[in-house]
This record gives sequence, structure tokens and C-alpha cells, in this order.
Amino acid sequence: AWDIDLNTGILSLTFDETVQFRELMFSDITIGSNPFPTQTNYTLTGGNLLSTENLPILQFSLSINDLNQLKSIDQLASSLNNTFLFFSSNLTKDMNENPVNFSGPLSPTRIGIDLTPPRLSSFLELDFNTRVIHLIFTEPVDIFTVNFSKIQLQETNIGGEVLLFSGGTFQYLSDLMNVEFDILPQDILKLKLFSTLGKSIDSTYIFFGDNAVSDFSNNYIVSSAALQVNSLVQDDIGPSLISFNLDLNRELLYMIFDDVVNSTTLDPTKITFQQSKFDLLQLNSTNSYSLTGGYTDSPPGFVIDFVFNFIDINELKSRPSLGNDVNDTFVSITASAIDDLNYINAFAIPPIEAVQSTVVHPDITQPQLVNFTFNLNSGIIILTFSEVIYLSTLDITQFTLVPFPDSNQMFHISLSGTVVFGMLYSRILYLELSEIDLNEVKYSEILATTISDTFCIISSSLIFDVSGNSVSPIYIQNPLSVSSFITDTTSPDLISFSLDMNQGTLFLKFDEIVNVSTFNSSQIFLSNSNGNVYSITEGLHGFENSKDVLFNISKVDLDNIKQIVDLATNEDDTFIYFSSSLISDMNGNSISSISHENPLKVLRYTPDQTSPFLVNFIADLNNSKIIFSFSETV
Repeated sequence: AWDIDLNTGILSLTFDETVQFRELMFSDITIGSNPFPTQTNYTLTGGNLLSTENLPILQFSLSINDLNQLKSIDQLASSLNNTFLFFSSNLTKDMNENPVNFSGPLSPTRIGIDLTPPRLSSFLELDFNTRVIHLIFTEPVDIFTVNFSKIQLQETNIGGEVLLFSGGTFQYLSDLMNVEFDILPQDILKLKLFSTLGKSIDSTYIFFGDNAVSDFSNNYIVSSAALQVNSLVQDDIGPSLISFNLDLNRELLYMIFDDVVNSTTLDPTKITFQQSKFDLLQLNSTNSYSLTGGYTDSPPGFVIDFVFNFIDINELKSRPSLGNDVNDTFVSITASAIDDLNYINAFAIPPIEAVQSTVVHPDITQPQLVNFTFNLNSGIIILTFSEVIYLSTLDITQFTLVPFPDSNQMFHISLSGTVVFGMLYSRILYLELSEIDLNEVKYSEILATTISDTFCIISSSLIFDVSGNSVSPIYIQNPLSVSSFITDTTSPDLISFSLDMNQGTLFLKFDEIVNVSTFNSSQIFLSNSNGNVYSITEGLHGFENSKDVLFNISKVDLDNIKQIVDLATNEDDTFIYFSSSLISDMNGNSISSISHENPLKVLRYTPDQTSPFLVNFIADLNNSKIIFSFSETV
């Protein structure tokens, strides 16, 4: 017969005669869970004899290791039905040196079931670098019964600052009493934020409450005094950037580190975006970009939510080969990019080892035309968009000037021959209106005369951003008002003039549309190089505002001009000058005068080729005279 007490650790063997106690072979004893030795079993490794003389009954205490091993094996030595003794003839000898006969596996006559709860015997170490706690219990514990809500770190043996664990992972080390506790990231974050707890051995204790863990016999630990840590390894390893997400729509960068970082130490100028993993010498302004600023409101933690500044987000969007998806989005950082809570620099990530993005949310936001300015003097319109746009996609015919909301189509002016200049990828475009477009604008008396009658509308086809998103259209119901308007203060100039003495017409060509209602022909003077001058007195002109004015010289003036020798007889003796009162443009700017000292020579001269004819005659017989009247000066 035999019996075993797992509380006291004593095993008793009863033989049918006296045996030699000193010959007992502990390693010849195997305890199995059923009569078949191939099933779950455990062979003893040693023990301590309690018997001190040769008797039919031998007792010995199991070694601590053997006892704990038996306690830790599920479905073994927990009842009479799963406990059997195996041995060989080498177990011991009788007094005549006869070996023991093995008659088959024996069930015990009694089992002392394990009723002893485990206790925490040592809080060996807390390692901030590996985020691991090393614990030793008095007996094997079942790590699958851990109740983390019953375990806490505390500043003193009675309390102080306290960290309640929200979870974690337990795993065995050398045996089932040596346990490693992997702390969850959120708990290590809380722990690092304490002012005193965990900062020294004297301020680091662990407490296991009732039912925090059980042994393999379902004996749960009973709370006892908190244990002080034996060894504390402070964090002396810098954090590493392990992944990041880029969201170009929300203009955010999500950075994930392997350790708690101090968000207040973030220096975004040490962060560089790259198209791929490059050697430092391969980086250029096209395939990479280093941030200039930005901010984060993230508290200390493993994750930093970073907001790009306006300059950087547009610089990133202006690079067609960067930030489209995870395949062309990488980040490198220098060591001073950020620190942990102990102000230890992060590990530098060189360009050749740049971290690839986990997720990229590409730009799908339509750019918007946020404002435009119009300088009527220079004829330049400046368009400013909400983000970088792609100049090559511009269709200027989709830009239309309107005088007011819901205005009739007849008052609209769509640009056509405009010259566009600016950077290929930029938020700002400069439109230099063609002469035709500019004069058409100036011709209108209700459009672009002041800031209050200058609006624009655009279609979605006007331009696209670098990601191919079309600009948000602006409709006539709510047109965009000009933000800055410089009215036309430039005086018109007479470019050339032609004189047709045959038809009696003077053709004036100006550099912009003029208001013919302001035409004052009395300010026109014809002259030659000899100083002969004739001042036009009257005539007729058209009523349509234009760059070209056709003036019909009166017959009186035409005849008077013909009377002056060497004036307006050919191109070399036909000049013009006038005062600024001659005419004004559509904005009331007087023409630039031409002085008599520097008159303008005729561009095209048509001589008088019409023969005079006799219109009538008067015979004055009283005075013996005949008076002939001709059609022109003779």
C-alpha cells in the first residue's frame, strides 16, 4: 500500500515485510494518472527520508521540485482515480537483499489533496526597457487564472500612488513558480507618468489581492503584505518610430513609437518624407521633403497625432511622386526628433532605412479658389487656391468675370488669349490678360469698374490639383468677389494716325478703348516741320467706344488745310499733336498729350486725288467781274 499528502509533501510506502530504508531509490518511483504508464506521469528526482530504521513502512518527504511538479500537472494526483504508483525491483530490498516484486500499478489508500494557497515569495525585478515584471511564487500557479484587476503596483507597502493593471500576459520561465508578467502599453504609459511610483526601489511595491491567481488545485492566493522590488531597471533606451499613417485629407500624420514619448519634445523639422529608401546623397527636392513646422496636442504616449502646417501640407501635395500610397511614402528622422519621458533621444532612422507608411489616405479634396485680385492697370489677375494646383491642367476659358450675382450672360467676359505664368505646382497663378481681353473688360461700363462690380465664376474644369482633383466650381448664384481691385489709372496713348485728304478723314488708333463721347476735336493740331500749324475746329465722329476713332474733317477745315503750303501734302509734312483734353478712356483717364515740340508723324497718308469742279459762278456786270465757286480750294 501507499499514500501521499500533497499538503505536507510526505509519501508513505507499506511493504509486506521489513525493508532496508537506506536502500530506497527515489528515482525508481513514478506516479501516473492511470494504470497505463504511457499516459500522464511523473518520475521523482529525489526526496528526504523520514524513516530512521528498517521497517515495513517507509516515509520520505518529496523534494520541493517534485512536489511542485506533481501539483502543476493537470489531472494527476488530485484524486484516487488519477493517482497510481509505478516502480521496479530496484525500489529497495528486504533484509536478505531480495528485491521488491512489482505486482502492477497501485492506487493509494489515501491522498492528502493540496489545500495550500500559493503565495508571492519574491518581486524580483521591474524592467522598464522590456516592460516585464519577474515574480516568484511559493508553488506553481496556473497563469490562466490570473485576475489582473486584483494586481497593483504601489508606491509604498501600504499604498501611495497606485497603478491598477488593466491586463497583460503571464508566462513561465524556468519553472512554474517563476513567472514573467508582460505589462500592457497603456499600463506602462500610466506607470511612467507617476511622479514617484516606479522611480526607485524604495517606491516600487507589488500587491496581489485575494483571488488574484490560483494554483493547479484551485487554491487561490490570499492577499498579504505588498512586496518591494529587488531590482529596478530604469528606461535608458530611446524610443523608435515603428510605423506611421499619412492622411492628406485631414492634413494629419499619425506616428506610432515602441515606447512612451514626450510629445512636448517633438521637433518636426527633424522629420523627412521620402519617395523611397534612399541614400543621403540621393535625396533631392523632388523625391523628399523635410517639414518646417506643425504642432501636436497629443499627451505623452505611444502615438503622436501631428497636424501639418499650411506650408508643409502644400509642399507635400506639390510632389507628384510622393504621398500617393504606401509604396511611395517613407519617413526618416534624426535622433533629436523626439524624446521619451526620461528625455532620451529617439533612435535615428537614416534615409536608407526609412520607415514605410502603413496607411496613406491620398488627397481626394477638391481645391478651392479662395480669392482673386485684379489690377486693371497691368491687366494681371492673381488667383489664389486653397492648395497646390497643377498649372499644366489650366483651361483659362473656364474663368469668367461677372459684374454681380445672377447677372445676365451678356455681361460676362470669359478669358481667351490670356498669358499664364507661375510655378508648375503652386497655390498661386498669375493671369496676364491679352490685349483683346483687357480691352473687352475696359469696354464694359458695368463690369470691373470698381471692387463692387468685379466678381468671377469658374467651372470645375478650370484646373486640377496634383492628385487629379478638379477645382470646386463657383456658380453665378454666389460668385466670388474680388479681394483687391486696382482701377485703371493709366492714360491711353495714341499709337498712330492716318490722314486721307481725298476723303477728308482722320483715323486715330489708340492703345486701348476710348470713350468717344469725350472726344474734343478742337484739341487736334496738324503741323509740319516748318512750323505751319492748323487747329481743327469741327467735324463728325462715330458714337461707338473703340480703340479706333474715325473723324470726318469739316469742309471748312479741309479747305483751310489745303490753303496752307507744305502742310498735309504728303507723309513728310503731316504731323499731329494735341493736349490731354482730346479724349479719355472708359475709366476717365485723359489721354497722354503729344507736344508740338515732338509731334507724331502720320502713319499712312492719302493725297487729294479728286479734281475740283465748278459749282457755280456769279456774273457781276456792274463791276465787270465773274466770280467762280469751286468744290474745293484751287
